[in-house]
Amino acid sequence: MTLSTSPLAYEDCRQAMDAALDDPVGVRLAVPDLDAAYNLRLRLNQARRLNRDDNKKLYEPDHPMHGRSMYDRLVFKIKQLNGQRFLYLEQTLAIAPKIEPLSGVKEEAKPAKPEPLTLQVTKDPLGKTHIEFKRRF
Repeated sequence: MTLSTSPLAYEDCRQAMDAALDDPVGVRLAVPDLDAAYNLRLRLNQARRLNRDDNKKLYEPDHPMHGRSMYDRLVFKIKQLNGQRFLYLEQTLAIAPKIEPLSGVKEEAKPAKPEPLTLQVTKDPLGKTHIEFKRRF
């Protein structure tokens, strides 16, 4: 089944994404199973794409919203909590890592040392040698 290209088919998706933008972090939607989560995520991405297409027609090429969507700030993640599946609509601004300017850092960062690597050599019953590398994390 292909996804609809009509913006009217995604009113529920727009409502969910608007709610996610209204909250400082985002929202989550309970879904019955993994298939429903994948399907809803596809529909949300399609709604966002259609919004970008509409904005491309609405705004001039030099406008910041030309070919972009206000929903581009959202990321959709499937998560499970206590046996219940959810589709999280999170604002990327809320999950951005802390950014520190290097001009304010006094000490010099040292390169991280790689974890020890172990090598295991085994022979199977046919006499074939197998080499396995393992790194501890």
